[in-house]
Amino acid sequence: MNELTPVHLDFWLQSSRWFGMSMYPGYGGVPYHSPIHMEGFSLLDDKTFCLDFVNLAYAQGVQNFSVEFEVARGAADYQVCFAKEHSDRTYIFVPLTRKWMETFFTGIDSSRMFDDAGAPVDREIFRAPSRR
Repeated sequence: MNELTPVHLDFWLQSSRWFGMSMYPGYGGVPYHSPIHMEGFSLLDDKTFCLDFVNLAYAQGVQNFSVEFEVARGAADYQVCFAKEHSDRTYIFVPLTRKWMETFFTGIDSSRMFDDAGAPVDREIFRAPSRR
């Protein structure tokens, strides 16, 4: 296995807490993609972190996740990670953009989900449910 690279904090600490997540392998032999809303982030060491997030494409009622990840590769605009509990799965996180939504969710009109600059907007149609 390649040497793990450090967590890029500037990626996780950007002003938008919205990210596009892709998981390989996904479910049923198909890659899994979902917009996620970051609820919490804890750095565990220079290559490991815990991410609390709402997985919007997952079944309602079970969308809240807390997962420990190891970074395999990353930069200020992406992170490639392995879940510590399921190391056979690779996760790719990117900032959530209109283009990402249009690529993976072709049946959803995302025009109202982003502002003119391309940043996610806080609208009911796109808002993550609050954690209780």
